[in-house]
Amino acid sequence: MSESKPQQPKVSAQMAAVMRVMAGQGERTIAEKLADANRPTWEQYKKDNEDKLNISGLDQKKMEEYRKELDAERDKRLNRGLN
Repeated sequence: MSESKPQQPKVSAQMAAVMRVMAGQGERTIAEKLADANRPTWEQYKKDNEDKLNISGLDQKKMEEYRKELDAERDKRLNRGLN
């Protein structure tokens, strides 16, 4: 006969956070975050945040202009040198 281990009940993310704090571990590790069963897939994230991810028209132009300003400022600072 094979003895089966009793299955641990699934712990909610909130309860897991409380248990980590009580054990003195602050944040979850990257591996723990990636292994989280409640973590949405990229496709689900895109679907849920479609309105935030799709920028068009005026917003797109503003972002491109801002990006050019940042690039110009970065180049100016890099070309200045250390002294």
